[in-house]
Amino acid sequence: MKKKISPKGFTLVELLIAISILVILMGVGLVSLRGSQAVARDAHRKAELGEIRSALELYRSDNDAYVVGTDYAETVLDPLTVDGYLESIPLDPRHSVYRYRYSSDGLIYVLCAYLETGGEPADWCGGDCGDEPCNYRVENP
Repeated sequence: MKKKISPKGFTLVELLIAISILVILMGVGLVSLRGSQAVARDAHRKAELGEIRSALELYRSDNDAYVVGTDYAETVLDPLTVDGYLESIPLDPRHSVYRYRYSSDGLIYVLCAYLETGGEPADWCGGDCGDEPCNYRVENP
């Protein structure tokens, strides 16, 4: 009597189904990863604006006024690095696209940024935050 040989391995249909399921799962994973990266960059922006805010308050307590000017933070806030309040002016996590904006008359200030995860655009700082309008601000207490 002849032995019946059973085929070993997977059929083409089974392989195609398995591969298509993997592709769908990877697509869903990549989409959710992009959203979480934007949230992380926004949290980083808020933390950096808080750091600049602290340095501005220290500067004001020593000089009886805030740094005066209206432009991108890396150009206006040089006195904070020169006088040792900050090691360097923080740059936006995607500084090739977005920038922090600063505006002050010496008595009050506004620090602005563009958050990728939303917010209504507004003209608080007298300009844009790089390629997008500013939609988040921090002001003096």
